[in-house]
Amino acid sequence: QGAGDDNRLNVKLDSFQIVDGTISYLDSEKGAFERIEKLNSDISFDSLKGPFRLEGKAAIRGVPVTVQSSTGKLKPDAPLPFLVEVKTPGGNTELRLRGSLSDPTGDPSIKAEVTVAVDDPAALLRATVGGSAPAVMAQELSIQAGLDASAKAVVLNAIEVEFGEARFTGDIKAGLGETQKVSVVLRAGNLNLDAFLDGGSEKAAKTPTDADSGAKPAGGETASPQMKTAAAAGFELPTDIEATLDVVADVVQFEGSVIRGLTTKAALKDGRVSVEDISAVFPGNSTVGVKGSVVAASGEPQVDLRVTGRSDNLREVLEWLDIDVSAVPADRLRRFTVSTDVAGMPQNLTARNIAMKLDSSRISGGLALVLRDKPAFGLRIAVDRLNLDGYLPPKERPINVKPGETAKKAEPADETPGYIDAIQML
Repeated sequence: QGAGDDNRLNVKLDSFQIVDGTISYLDSEKGAFERIEKLNSDISFDSLKGPFRLEGKAAIRGVPVTVQSSTGKLKPDAPLPFLVEVKTPGGNTELRLRGSLSDPTGDPSIKAEVTVAVDDPAALLRATVGGSAPAVMAQELSIQAGLDASAKAVVLNAIEVEFGEARFTGDIKAGLGETQKVSVVLRAGNLNLDAFLDGGSEKAAKTPTDADSGAKPAGGETASPQMKTAAAAGFELPTDIEATLDVVADVVQFEGSVIRGLTTKAALKDGRVSVEDISAVFPGNSTVGVKGSVVAASGEPQVDLRVTGRSDNLREVLEWLDIDVSAVPADRLRRFTVSTDVAGMPQNLTARNIAMKLDSSRISGGLALVLRDKPAFGLRIAVDRLNLDGYLPPKERPINVKPGETAKKAEPADETPGYIDAIQML
């Protein structure tokens, strides 16, 4: 019987071709529709046990894609080795998957190495969704990871991401049950944002855009129907996915200074994002922290956040932000603390329970901000005490003169900052 089985598998196919084919997929529950067009492929195998080979071309959402794949030979109780390579001209993109398939006729699982290389992600975005892309996206992107996949879960482990000058490592896990569960963990030791942003600007300046060349996105002039539908629906959060995000950058170089311990931890469940921790240590030993939640309401994000901040040297922070405080006496703008509850939607935000302390002054109140065609705001503020003179430049004093000479006033500063003029008008 074993020999007979082998004979039945001794079927050889030199070439099976698909010419200008089309594959359509409709998910009636989610209303998703996918279409693969201009499908041309050549399939061959030495026997029904393999090896199998496939070469093909197609257009997915209007984007031309080439595929090459090959496998080893099916053997009892042995994994089936395979290699898959997918390439697209948009952004000079290549996906490579090399690994093995275990138990293909029973409970199949895949163990493989994944490599992704995109020479220009901005060009890839223009080719797939149309429109323009931020200049920072025009940098080389490479991803390497280990893949363990089955019908129950997909795991990407030992991920290494290089995006321009940015480097990340981490893991991504996804459970494929009735409720999908996703966990994302990313780490960066030293993230040089200055070099990353400069690299994107330099490459974008050297790379002609589609508008410059007169070219159109491969998928047409507009975004895909799926994107149009998502845009029309507005902001939404899925209710059938549970996800956690944990991103930490130990050191971030930005604007010539260092930000330490940049942390983002959040969780999605039942259509609600719980912001567990967004925090960092900025120049001047200054910390900022955000906690709270985000939900979708009427197609827009609605936030309910607790924001806190503290600085041992507010002057250093303001100088880092290119705000000139040289006219303020050096003993001012030092210690600063703030806390408030921020709630609302992007066009209508309120800051309640504002509590600030600046040097020796305590400030409390609330703020309502409406960002429409005609922006408006309401502000209530209470200050226990404020020494305005302490924040003004020193008054002019006569220069020391010798007996018999006429005293002259000190030369005034060349320019008085605008905010000092505003304070003096109070």
